[in-house]
Order: sequence, then C-alpha cells, then structure tokens
Amino acid sequence: MIRSSNGLTPFRNVNVLLLSEVKPRRDNLKENLAKDGFHLAYTDNLDLAIAVRDGYKVLSAQEYPLTSDSTFKRFLASNRMGRLWGLRNMIVAEIETPTGEIIKTATLHPVPRAFEHARRKQVMAMGKIIGNFDDKELLVIGADFNHYPNPGKTDLNVREQNNLSSVGLNGKSTFNYRFRGQLDDMLYRGAGIKPVKTELVDVHSDHKAIITTFSFQKNQSGRPVQKPQREELALAA
Repeated sequence: MIRSSNGLTPFRNVNVLLLSEVKPRRDNLKENLAKDGFHLAYTDNLDLAIAVRDGYKVLSAQEYPLTSDSTFKRFLASNRMGRLWGLRNMIVAEIETPTGEIIKTATLHPVPRAFEHARRKQVMAMGKIIGNFDDKELLVIGADFNHYPNPGKTDLNVREQNNLSSVGLNGKSTFNYRFRGQLDDMLYRGAGIKPVKTELVDVHSDHKAIITTFSFQKNQSGRPVQKPQREELALAA
C-alpha cells in the first residue's frame, strides 16, 4: 500500500495512520509518508508503524513486547519465514492535536488464530499493558487482530476488562484474500470520545482499511485550547 503510487490517497482526510506489515527501508516509509503530508511517529522496525498528519505533535512513543523479547526473537521477526515465532509488539504514540488535545494511539499485530494459544497470550498481554494506562485518557487502538472470523472469547474478555469499545463493524469482512472475515478492528475508550463515522475502504492490500472519525470534548487533558467545542479526529488502520 505505502509503495503504490496512490497508496495513501484514500487517507486524504485522515489525521493518524496505524500501520502493520510495513518495513521502513523496504517501503521507503518516511519519504512516502511525507509526500502525503504525514510524518512518522514511531516504528518498531519489524512490522508496525504510527504516522501522524503534519501539525500533530508526538509527545512520546514506546513499544511493548507481547512475547518474550530477545535478539533471536527479533531476528525471527525480521525474517519472513520466521515471523510467526518472532517478537510481536504493541506500539503506542501519545499525540497532541493542533488544538492542544492529547490522545494515545496504538497498534499491534498478533499471530493468526491458527496459532490460538500464542495469539491468546498476546491478546492477554495487550490487556495487561492497557491496564497500566490511566483509563481517563483518550485511547484508540487500530490493528489487524487476526481474530478470524470475528473477535473471540479472549478478545471480548480483554475488551470488557479494560472498558474498550469497538467502533462497530458488525461482522463486516475486512479481509478478502482466499477467505472472508473480520480480522481487523478499531477500539477506543476515554471520557467523551465517540465514533461518529466508520467506513471500510479498499486499498492496495489484502485487508480493507478502517477509517473512523471520532468526536471528543476538547480539553479532556486539562490543557488550554483555543475553542471550547467538540473536535473530530480521523484515524485509519
């Protein structure tokens, strides 16, 4: 998607990109993002990246291992043949909008459901990481969760335990290669945040992109903003 000539065209009105299956060098990531007015917030240099529209500040960024972390695990993760047994991360970037609002954004990419035991552990690890965040903070997670054909019991339990809501794809397929299923999702939580529009968009990928526009009350962060009104923020995964 990133490397195609019009790969980011569907995201012309998007402020934040939550990306998986990207390689910074292979995809010439920084340069291709810059062509469409984005800059790289963070990448784990293995599979994941978060990019933000120019004008958005990155306050902090971090990766959280969902598996054991070691040099060997990282080697496997960087190798196409070894990725299923390699390191899996969740990456988080805290961003500030041009009006001064602060929101945490995150993405991850658990292994496919065929490896259910490993996948369950990775989803539970995500839950533990989120459990250490302030639940009053605005948080959006967009990812290829690999929960074919729909979110399973572990996914739903982790969401309930962490007060995470889905934008509501209602089982619509996000994957159209060989089989159909809802592998991807976008989750959110925080005071005053709510999705106002969600659409699935065909892109140069075997997955459809989820584009959601969120509305939230400005200044949940307690910081001064220019206008005390609701703000909309569009994210794509």
